[in-house]
Amino acid sequence: EGTILKDEMQHLTRRGQIEELPKATEIVLQVCEALEHMTGHDLYHRDVKPSNIILHPERGAVLIDFGLAKEVVAGEDVSLSKGASEGWSPPERARGVSGPFTDVYSLGQVLWHMLTGEDPFHALSEEEIAERLVARGHPGWAAGLICASAQRSDRRIQTVLEFRILLQNEGELPG
Repeated sequence: EGTILKDEMQHLTRRGQIEELPKATEIVLQVCEALEHMTGHDLYHRDVKPSNIILHPERGAVLIDFGLAKEVVAGEDVSLSKGASEGWSPPERARGVSGPFTDVYSLGQVLWHMLTGEDPFHALSEEEIAERLVARGHPGWAAGLICASAQRSDRRIQTVLEFRILLQNEGELPG
């Protein structure tokens, strides 16, 4: 029950609109909550994208489709199995590599899509990201967060928890 985020975004972009930052933040934070719960059980979703997020009228954002979810043995940070959604999955998924950093990449791409109406990107600088976001009325700090989620896996934000904290604190880690 509810609306698929992909459909909601298509509806907005057809009207020349995008999601406002507070609403996009609320949705992504709700998805983070589900992903953090999974991480507590050594599971990673590995297929976070707008078509796998339902906006339920009472429960908020609900993550669906766990077909690519993977358990990673405790003490190991990486799983070596393939399966990816083009654009929404990080580049290392093509080599079958995933870990706590995999869903971070996808969260950043979902946030980017909601704030710009554009498809996922693969090679934009932080300045290019900022230019596009600021042109749509969003704050520059969001560009830093999205850019940090799209880096090479060893340079990327490493956990959904860290991504969530940065999103809640306008790109800053509390001191």
